[in-house]
Amino acid sequence: SNNANRNVLVTPSLTFADNTGKLDLTNNDLIVRGVGSAGATAIFNDIARGKGSTGTWTGNGITSSSAAATPSTTALGMELNDDGTGTSHPLMTSFDGVTVGDSDVLVKYTYVGDANLDGTINAADYALIDNGFNSQGGAHSLSGWRNGDFNYDGVINGDDYTLIDNAYNSQGSTTYAGVSAGPAELIASPAAVPEPGTLSLLGIGAAGLL
Repeated sequence: SNNANRNVLVTPSLTFADNTGKLDLTNNDLIVRGVGSAGATAIFNDIARGKGSTGTWTGNGITSSSAAATPSTTALGMELNDDGTGTSHPLMTSFDGVTVGDSDVLVKYTYVGDANLDGTINAADYALIDNGFNSQGGAHSLSGWRNGDFNYDGVINGDDYTLIDNAYNSQGSTTYAGVSAGPAELIASPAAVPEPGTLSLLGIGAAGLL
């Protein structure tokens, strides 16, 4: 398991005041509390900026220097923790040992193609990308990491299948299934800016972690 020395950052908000701020999660995970679908869209875009058009994870926004070291197999996956049924029911009630609700956004350092953020690639992930791909162009077209957009380009297509296949064939016995909730300094309160030793807040400038 790759879970040694990994933690989860929990914060009630995450805002970049401009396009120059950067949050490097390295190999850690992130929970942004209660931001709903609008917050999920913003975080998706922040991760897309961090990944960059070349897919090297060297951009601003939310990024991962760990993913930059192995960009063909690892990435930051994210999802709004809502099952989409309109019943305010969460996809999961616990993430990295932290209780989570349906309006929380979950970000995980994991394999490219780990659609359900369980730390491995298996048949469940292929079922999700197949469902997402088959919905393209329909009246209820699906989008986002959970539905197979693993390169954050806004569509689900053959490029995403190539990514999941490559990562599946490379994963071996390593799993990113769970991490520690971490020391107290990783749990952010509205009045505090987290300063975890294992995370790098680079070039934040006017960016605010509240």
